[in-house]
Amino acid sequence: MRDWLDPDHLVFFLLDVLESLDLSVLHRGRVGGVGRRGYDPEVLLAVLLYGYCSGVRSSRKLELLCGVDVAFRVIAGGYLPDHTTIARFRNEHGCDAEEVFVRVLELCAAAGLVDVGVVAIDGTKMAGDASINRNRTREWVEKAFAEAEEVDAAEDVEYGEGRGDELPAEWRAGEGRKDRIRAVLEEMDERRRVEQEAMESDDAAWVERVERAGANGKLPTGKRPRYREVEAARESLDAALKERAEMMAARQARIDGGERIRGAAPKEEGTAVRVRRKRLADAIERAETHAAKAGKELKANLTDPQSRVMPTKGKGWVQGYNAQAAVTEDGFVVAAEVFNVPGDVDLAEPMMAQTVTNSAAARAGDVGTVLFDAGYFSEANITMPGPKRLIAFAKSHRMKKTDPTIGPPPAGVSPVEAMRHEMRTPEGAETYAKRQHVVEPVFGDWKHLRNFRRFSLRSLEKVNAEWRLQATAHNIAKAHRIGMAI
Repeated sequence: MRDWLDPDHLVFFLLDVLESLDLSVLHRGRVGGVGRRGYDPEVLLAVLLYGYCSGVRSSRKLELLCGVDVAFRVIAGGYLPDHTTIARFRNEHGCDAEEVFVRVLELCAAAGLVDVGVVAIDGTKMAGDASINRNRTREWVEKAFAEAEEVDAAEDVEYGEGRGDELPAEWRAGEGRKDRIRAVLEEMDERRRVEQEAMESDDAAWVERVERAGANGKLPTGKRPRYREVEAARESLDAALKERAEMMAARQARIDGGERIRGAAPKEEGTAVRVRRKRLADAIERAETHAAKAGKELKANLTDPQSRVMPTKGKGWVQGYNAQAAVTEDGFVVAAEVFNVPGDVDLAEPMMAQTVTNSAAARAGDVGTVLFDAGYFSEANITMPGPKRLIAFAKSHRMKKTDPTIGPPPAGVSPVEAMRHEMRTPEGAETYAKRQHVVEPVFGDWKHLRNFRRFSLRSLEKVNAEWRLQATAHNIAKAHRIGMAI
């Protein structure tokens, strides 16, 4: 069967790569027992990886191809693993996907293919294995849980303890339904806790920014709690009114002293007061709108409680995840992680930390410059510890319209202004321009050539395993195209 394939076929390269790795992690927990011998987990891993390289992720299609496709038959060694075995292996070894990913990355780095001098980080929205129409409020979920309890109680009265030949509890519809409902309720509680902690953190950060703003009457920019915005706007208006009143009193005192003042009498409210009064009205309106939105019932998805409703570019909304990747200038993925946070701004820190950790574990050297688009722009991401980074402050076409700068930023400017300055230098613009042809083609390849547009598994842990399997397959296929010798 091997003679039917070209000696340079990806299949042989994939098998050589896996043979050169220490994959003992896949054998953990395997025990002997009655029945026929289980399939070698390394064979099942090879089947999955070649499937991801070929754009095939369905366990049923993989089962079919292991019987009719020459390449898959060579990988499987003539065995025909059924789709249940393949799916179970992918589910049970999800936690090992990260270790396999790092070991493949280490092999590529040892061959001199991975250069982390410039790394671009970006994210893409991926649909999950759940319908957006299955989102429900807590009230609805609690009612469904109560109904399930009532049905179970009625069946206990009708059927008693049963005959003893029923299906296991996890296979019964009632038990499975209640477990899913419990998972949804727990997910809602966790989201409420996280949102509360985030709000408290925002409060503290906002107070700190207000204090740094000083007494110049200006509001600090950036993300802020709505009621804090109202409070600061009201304080700013009060300061302007006080200043105006003191000015008017001083003028009147000069008139009372017999001084002749030229010009018409100033209006009772000057421009500064009118601007601050308008700012306060706008802040109150935004706060009321925000409160109305926050008052809506929190929803969770019944099929995959950890998935979220995600906005996409030009395609509306999907029920899914925010999948992130860090890619080198040579096109190798050095970090891959999936989050259920729609925005990118809070994901810069964990992605950069994972990039540094994986580069060190793979002995790829120290990370040089990390590139982020405007979705990650924030003072926190600019100032956090780690490698040098360039974060766009606007879309590329808008940055090109700004005036260029040269040299280091002026002394005493804020970190945000320093980043804006560096992005407008010829060196910064040239380095950042690499991002578009580094990370974007990877997502395009996965979605359009590999047909990887949605996850097949459910829950953060499992979709992370699937995302890293795709990243591992990408790195192997990339190394094969370059011609890495094993």
